[in-house]
Amino acid sequence: RREPTRRQRSHEAESEEQLKKLAQSAKEAAETITLIAEAKAELLSLKREKLAGVEKLAEVDTEKQRLTKALADLKDTMVNSGKVSEAQWEAQVLKVKLEREKVDRDAEE
Repeated sequence: RREPTRRQRSHEAESEEQLKKLAQSAKEAAETITLIAEAKAELLSLKREKLAGVEKLAEVDTEKQRLTKALADLKDTMVNSGKVSEAQWEAQVLKVKLEREKVDRDAEE
């Protein structure tokens, strides 16, 4: 069997170097793909959290509307039955609002 010529050895060395570069490029590409996948997963998680927050806000808004209507119905019932006057009702509502604002301010401090 013949020994490889200098040219063949040089060509083999170049091929080996190209394979090493290709392997390094493949490794870097795999790392980049992993980073992109992790970023996408994080983005998806944030989108899910945002969606859950939006759904919660919608639930809160629906409940607020229900309570507002119930309060309006109660006011109509109380005023129409003569148990309280419109002015008494409004004064009580204002009192409750002021108390709630005070509680909120105290909570902030």
